[in-house]
Amino acid sequence: MTKLHVGGIGLFRKKFDYLELACREARSGDDIILHKNVSVTSCRLPGGVTIEGNNHTITTTTGDTAIWTENSTRVEIRNVNFRVRNQSRALAAIDSEITLENVTAKYIKRYRSKELYPAILVVDNNEKDKSTIKIDNSSILAKIGIDINGDVTINNCRIGELLHTPISRIKCNIFKSLKNVYSNMQLIVDRNGISDNDETLGNLYFLGDYKINNLRGFLDFDNAKKKHLTYYRSLMQEWFRDNGLTTCLVRLGRGKYILDNLSLLMNLETGNIVENISDMKLYLLWIYDSDVTLKNSELKSNPALFKSGTLTFENTKDSLKWLYNPKATTIVNKNSTSSLLDAKNSNSPQNRQSALQEIDNQIGQGNVKQKLREVISMAQQRVYQKQLAEKSGTVYNEDTGFSNHMIFSGSAGTGKTTFARLVGKALFEGGVLPENKFTEASPKDLIAGYVGQTRTKTHALIMKSLGGVLFIDEAYGLDENGKNSSFNKEAIDQLIADMENYRDQLVVIMAGYTTDMRSFINNGNEGLRSRFNNWVEFEDYTPEELLDILWNMLSKQNAIVTDDEVVSALGYEVSYLSQYISGNGRFVRNFVQKIMEKKAFRLSYITDINQLDTKEQYQILNTITLDDVQKAVDEMKKQYEIANEYIQEADAFLDDDMIIDISVEDFDRALAEKNRRFNSEE
Repeated sequence: MTKLHVGGIGLFRKKFDYLELACREARSGDDIILHKNVSVTSCRLPGGVTIEGNNHTITTTTGDTAIWTENSTRVEIRNVNFRVRNQSRALAAIDSEITLENVTAKYIKRYRSKELYPAILVVDNNEKDKSTIKIDNSSILAKIGIDINGDVTINNCRIGELLHTPISRIKCNIFKSLKNVYSNMQLIVDRNGISDNDETLGNLYFLGDYKINNLRGFLDFDNAKKKHLTYYRSLMQEWFRDNGLTTCLVRLGRGKYILDNLSLLMNLETGNIVENISDMKLYLLWIYDSDVTLKNSELKSNPALFKSGTLTFENTKDSLKWLYNPKATTIVNKNSTSSLLDAKNSNSPQNRQSALQEIDNQIGQGNVKQKLREVISMAQQRVYQKQLAEKSGTVYNEDTGFSNHMIFSGSAGTGKTTFARLVGKALFEGGVLPENKFTEASPKDLIAGYVGQTRTKTHALIMKSLGGVLFIDEAYGLDENGKNSSFNKEAIDQLIADMENYRDQLVVIMAGYTTDMRSFINNGNEGLRSRFNNWVEFEDYTPEELLDILWNMLSKQNAIVTDDEVVSALGYEVSYLSQYISGNGRFVRNFVQKIMEKKAFRLSYITDINQLDTKEQYQILNTITLDDVQKAVDEMKKQYEIANEYIQEADAFLDDDMIIDISVEDFDRALAEKNRRFNSEE
């Protein structure tokens, strides 16, 4: 074994001025010892050679790999600090066995993401090769690229830097990790992986079968500088591309996981998030296509996403704020508490409804249901075709002219907001939108008080809504030809620009009265007409549909109606009042509120109810009487100034000296009104 010295005093037997010359001279079993900092173009390192850096620095050259090796049985690098320039690598190995101990690697400065090559690159040429790599007591604050058929072992290391390094990738047969800190790391195993006492500071992605013990994580942007957050955002844009910006402490995908004593925290109380990365989705935990068991853990209240798979809670206290797809997920409880377990009781496979089923179960609006099914089915089909193309390795030629944005037009109270929420849920369940999120706004939420501020305010609203549906009610208030036209134009221009830039991350639904919306769209910005290609017209409810809505609302209030007279009165009064009071479902809601108020007032005079048993109390407290209905009707008539109309008609008709043109139906109604008023006056 020969020791080859680079730099240092001249007493050494084998001394070189350059590392390149020492590597050229080295043979298997030799040690290369650094006595100075060096800049390197490219050194081919033979197998069986060890580099002892003595904590000196090796600086790479742009466009080159500092140290590379191929088909080597053993290469060891110890106590070396790599300073990595753009478009260069510290180490590249093919079909080799690599050991790194007490090594650091870091980019010299913040380069553009496309210029950041993996500082450590280890690959196999074919399936028969089995490279291995072991990294101990090292700090690799640069991108790593490992794709081998052998095993990877990492101990006591820090890998990646959240705000400064791109996503690294390790793919291997077996992965073993002990007491490491990871940021921006994707870990993929063919066989299995073990993680013990590791920590994540953000974006730790597992794919495969893992046993994960005592994993800790904490995400905090509070002390980050604005320029660093801007750089981080650019790195994530390059990684996620059109899939929506996301930061997640831990992501579990396509595998089987057992996590014991998991602890994850996130600091969301920071202005940095609002000011610099407001469009980025933040999750503590993200699970998809996986079988996950969470054991002996306590998870604090922070956002989490469960897209698909099975999640078992075992001796766990879970307080996460879950977004989940009830159609694609299964939750199992083993002595645990979780909001997902509560949701399971009401959303079990036999009880829960998909959004499309909820749409179908809405009262009336048959044409609306048909149109929405067409739009949703088309959007889901495009997602499926894109996924199929990715799996098959073919190119998906998406027609960028298609749009999921919609106009909801119609009278007040016809269910536009309710249907819009269900559309967002259906698009989430179908994989069209990444979140089941609904943001409701009006024109005032887009318009600012001074020229130039509206664009910023509108953009902020869009960023807040990304991932879901933005519902703008009374959108005709943004008419560029009306009041505040300059502000409105600024808002519309920004809205159109953001709708185009984030077309796969957002659906905008504008709603309002039909006449006003048609004038707004037809006479306004041409870009609106081309982007809102789906017009959904909501019709007024029929009296029969309004009565169905009333019974539905009374049921939600636990109201009891057993008297046939009350049943008949409700049917008659809904039909009668709806002729004079607009508002559709809103009118019915107000009528039900009046009935409940009259019932509550009547019950306030009952003093001995506590002497009754529970069943009798429930019956008395929830029963609707004819008097409750009649008094509610009287107040509605007085409120809408229709109370005297039929009294006057009845007086006129019953006066023998007067003859008026009135139908039999109207006569019965007028007579009933007069008798009611007469009885009330007595």
